[in-house]
Amino acid sequence: MEVAIYAYFSGQLYYTPLDSLGYMSFAFVVICGGVGSMLFWNIGVKNAGPSIAAIFSNLTPIFGMICGAIFLKEEIGYIQLSGALFIFLGVYITTHSQKIIKCFT
Repeated sequence: MEVAIYAYFSGQLYYTPLDSLGYMSFAFVVICGGVGSMLFWNIGVKNAGPSIAAIFSNLTPIFGMICGAIFLKEEIGYIQLSGALFIFLGVYITTHSQKIIKCFT
């Protein structure tokens, strides 16, 4: 919303006409990306519980990285892999914290 307000006051807000393919693409993103992801997220929260689902939401950038490599032919470098490693490590530590505490006590 803030971006739209800024665009309005800076004179950069304008309407871009779309053809039928553009409208179908927009509908696909809204339905699959918005409604579908929210539906599956709520199913996951119902099955796993909110605290576990919140932990696993940290994996979203990794799936974005993988999808970018597969569909957009983006390269995955050492920085992305090290970031993914830290995310996996954080998720592992969070989900297995009781076992880790028992190992050190």
